[in-house]
Amino acid sequence: MVVSHPPTSLAHSADGEHWKERALQAERKAEQLHAVVKQGLLPQLSRWLAQKFVTRLSAERKVLIETQRAAELAVLQIEQRLMEVRAPLEERLRTYEERIQDLEKQLTAKTVENQELIKATILAARKKLEEERKGHLEFN
Repeated sequence: MVVSHPPTSLAHSADGEHWKERALQAERKAEQLHAVVKQGLLPQLSRWLAQKFVTRLSAERKVLIETQRAAELAVLQIEQRLMEVRAPLEERLRTYEERIQDLEKQLTAKTVENQELIKATILAARKKLEEERKGHLEFN
């Protein structure tokens, strides 16, 4: 029996065309699947990313709020300590101011007393001076 084979170049050529056509069809199907997946996956991926972003922002906001509360508490504690330190200082300052006022009053009073003493001394000296003059004139 004689089997007739088509010429190898033709068989090879038809076989190559067949594979080429199959490859092109596979590419088209892959592109179609890619487009379908892309259309379905992108919105889901987009929603997932948005949800992740919002979740992360929310967590960061909570941390910031907690940090702010801690800072406010620290500031209140510092203010309280300052008030505790400031009160005795203000009391001491007020005591010093009162003491200075008392001393100024005493100084004013002493000045008046001293002036009166000096005036009295001057009067006594003038009196003696006059007595001396009278006594000196009587001898002459």
